[in-house]
Amino acid sequence: MKKVIVPLDLSPENFKVFPYLKLFPKDETEFIFVHVWQTTFWSKQHELKLNNQELLDSLKNHSELQGLNIKTVWLESNQPVAITLNQLITNEKADLVLMVVKQKDQLDKMILGTEATKIIQNSQIPILVVPRRIEKVQFLKSVFFTDASPASIYAFGLLRPYLEFFQSEIKIVKVNTPSDFLSTREFLAYQNAIHEQTNQVRYTFEIYSDYEVEKGILDYAFDYNIDLIVLATHGRKGLSLMLNGSVSEEIICASFKPVLLCKIPTSS
Repeated sequence: MKKVIVPLDLSPENFKVFPYLKLFPKDETEFIFVHVWQTTFWSKQHELKLNNQELLDSLKNHSELQGLNIKTVWLESNQPVAITLNQLITNEKADLVLMVVKQKDQLDKMILGTEATKIIQNSQIPILVVPRRIEKVQFLKSVFFTDASPASIYAFGLLRPYLEFFQSEIKIVKVNTPSDFLSTREFLAYQNAIHEQTNQVRYTFEIYSDYEVEKGILDYAFDYNIDLIVLATHGRKGLSLMLNGSVSEEIICASFKPVLLCKIPTSS
């Protein structure tokens, strides 16, 4: 991964993302710290603007960031944050977006809450969403939660290089619910399809039963002490697990584990 976009609203809570930068080789990765100043809302806040510009520039000297290749980008736009970020992602040919999520009672920040959801829905590259509460900064065990659809096979192919980059043990789990049930034979067929796509690389597969998919994901991550939750999204259509946008946001906000998301192109 050569370029990582790090959106910041410049609040102290946002800096919780800094320890995760150690996951990337410092000599090979450029971190692009970006703050989007929305002119529509902040046109008269001249002093706040100057303070934020100063703060963004000063981050290069932060004690946790010494030795890292950091570029700061200040963007002023009257467009939604997600659109502005996507333009930057395209221009920089970035590989990953790395961002912090906050609790649902703190949605007043510039790129959080509904804006964070829009970023996830519209991003053309995978997004690593990390929680404010840091347990450990390593991804020894990752789980790709699947609905066992053809689209999820394609999504796993997109996400696999990222998981291998993190040198993570990969498990593939289907949460079986009364409304989204998969038989053992159907799941075996899905396993064979994955193996064919990955040139017979063998992964661990498992079915986990619960009454709701989102609860099953969170409970499994807790019960098995998973380091990274991996999901696929169809943007506004919700997760490939047939979850709608509000539920996907609930998983991200409720989880104390980092979440790696990838948007599946509509043509897949």
